Formats: sequence, C-alpha cells, structure tokens
Amino acid sequence: MKKRKSFAVAGAFRVTRGFTLIELAVYLNLAVLLGVPLIMITLTSSRSSTEGSYLMKIQERNRSVVDRIVEEYRLAKKSTTTISNGGLTLRFTSDGGFNGTTTIAGPIIRYEIQMGTGETKNLKDDNNNGLIDEGKVVRINEATGQQTVLSDGINTQSSYFAANGTGIQLNLTTFGHVPTTSLSSEVERSVSIYPQNP
Repeated sequence: MKKRKSFAVAGAFRVTRGFTLIELAVYLNLAVLLGVPLIMITLTSSRSSTEGSYLMKIQERNRSVVDRIVEEYRLAKKSTTTISNGGLTLRFTSDGGFNGTTTIAGPIIRYEIQMGTGETKNLKDDNNNGLIDEGKVVRINEATGQQTVLSDGINTQSSYFAANGTGIQLNLTTFGHVPTTSLSSEVERSVSIYPQNP
C-alpha cells in the first residue's frame, strides 16, 4: 500500500492510503480462486440434499401404501380374495368384527392400480412429465362406494397383485422425477401377505 498525497481544501495537502492496481488485481484473483470452489461445494451439497430428500419421499410413499394394504389384507376373511384385470385389481372381504363365536364379514374392499391422468399403458410418457406409464393406487369400499387415492407416481409396468398359495404377492414400484435432474428414481417393494381370519 502506498501513501499518496491528495489536494484538499484551501490548497493544503493531506496523506491518504489506497490500493494500487496490482494490489487490487491480486486480491480479486485470490477471491475468485478461493470463492468459486466454495460456491461450487455449497451448490453441490444443496443439490445432493434436495435429491436425497426427494428419494426419501418416494420411499415413504411406497412404504405407506404397502403397509396400508398389508394391514387391511391380514384382517381379510380367508377364501374371499380375487385378483383380476391382469393383476391390477385385488378384491377381498374385510373383517367386520367378532360376533362371539366367529368373525363376521365386513364390506368388500378393492385395491386397484389405475393409470394416471393422461397416461395409457404404452411404455411412453404420454403426459410429458418425465415418467413412463405412471399410475395410482386406489382403495374402494364397495359397500359405500368411497374411493381413496393412496398414492400416485406408481410404475404400472412393474406393480401388481398375484396369488400366492392362500395369500397374495404384492409388488409395488413407486417412482418420481427429481426436479434438479433429468433422472427419475424408483423404489420397488415386494411382500407376501396372508389373511389371518377364517
């Protein structure tokens, strides 16, 4: 840093301090050399955190749907299960309670894997959202007609119900498009379930 003389009021000189052009160039280069890598690390860390958070949401969506079906189907009456529509529909009689000697039949429950809005089963992304043949899982109470969408973002190509002895095999694949990338992520879970009521 050099001392400079500057002209002040009434013709008097005073000494001021300032940076030379070379000193300023050195400081700016150091700031760029240190700052750019730090910014890149921060951006990469933030992007990884966002992607991890989104993948956790996909996993949670899969787990909650599978757990709901498992919980309800275990209470189903044995020998009331039908699987139709190429493995996309599960229908069974639910548990209606206990009458003192045996369980009584409750309402008929149906789970369906349906195509999403604007989608057809053709291995293409028909609605241009980055996901191929996505659908949803719907629970239908046939006694009341009540329909509940349990989850969307279901891969209809690899999700199905299948007979498995006296129970069923459930294979459910949920997927989603990670907003910060052009990739989609998916989570697949397969479980065998057996009704416990006669």
